[in-house]
Amino acid sequence: MALTDTAIHNAKPAGKPYKVTDSLGLYLLVNPSGSKLWRIKYRFDGVERKLSIGAYPEITLAEARAARDAARKQLAHAVDPNVAKRQARIEARIRASHSFASVAEELIEKRAREGLAEPTLEKMRWFVKLMGADFRKRPVTDITPQELLHELQKHERRGRDCQEFRVRRGIMGNKEIHYVTTQRAFDTERHSRP
Repeated sequence: MALTDTAIHNAKPAGKPYKVTDSLGLYLLVNPSGSKLWRIKYRFDGVERKLSIGAYPEITLAEARAARDAARKQLAHAVDPNVAKRQARIEARIRASHSFASVAEELIEKRAREGLAEPTLEKMRWFVKLMGADFRKRPVTDITPQELLHELQKHERRGRDCQEFRVRRGIMGNKEIHYVTTQRAFDTERHSRP
C-alpha cells in the first residue's frame, strides 16, 4: 500500500529503527531518535543496494517519489544511482573550486611568477575585485563572454576604464569582443524580423 502524508506524520519512533514502505523500493526509515529518512532499495549487478535521498519533512513524499523515479531511470540505463550521486557531488565540488575568483587568482599568481610588473598585477587584482561582486562564486565555465562584456560595459558606464585592460591584459581578446558584439547585433536583427 502506498504511503500518505498522514501515515508519514503518524509514524512514531520505536525502540529500534523500522521501515514504512511506499512502492517500487521507496521507504521511510524511522529511527529511535525520531528522525525520518528516505531511502530507496534497489538491485544493481545482482546486489541489493540502498540510496539515501534525505530527511522528512525537508524532502516531501512527492519529492522522494520523484527521486525514486529518477533513480529507476538511471537503473534502466545501467547506471548505479549511488555512483551517479557520488559523481555529481565530486563535479559540484570541482565546479565550486573553479570559481571566477579562484581562477583569476591563479592567473594573477602565474603572471607574477612570469615577472609581470607589480602595477600591472595590482590592476589585475583591481579588475577581479571589480568583477568579483557578481561573479566571484560562479563557476568560470558558467560565465559567457556576453555576460562578461555586459558586466564590463556596466562598469564603463560608471566611468571605469575596462576596455583597454580587458583587451591588452588578455582577459578578453579582440576576437571575443568582436564575436560578442557581432552576435548581439545578429540576434537583435533576427528577433526584430516579423
